[in-house]
Amino acid sequence: MAITFHKAKPKALKLRMALIGPSGSGKTWTGLTIAEYLCGGPDKYTDGDIALIDSERESALKYCRRENQPRGPGAWDFLYAALDNFDPRTYVEAIHA
Repeated sequence: MAITFHKAKPKALKLRMALIGPSGSGKTWTGLTIAEYLCGGPDKYTDGDIALIDSERESALKYCRRENQPRGPGAWDFLYAALDNFDPRTYVEAIHA
């Protein structure tokens, strides 16, 4: 088979991304920041645009926006689900939800 090149054209693709690092390195913070900007930024996204599956004993709740607090780094609005076990089927169920 001969390899041929052609002009690249934009195509709608789904994001494939992994955030990897030790505990406390900023994976949740970074993920929420990326999600916020994928949804248009702090002033554009609406409640329900961002969902978070927490597998670390509710540690992500420290990043939710409190009443009367402006949106921004460390103060995000997001849907939240905590896992009570780490069975891969539980993750799949949460992703489908």
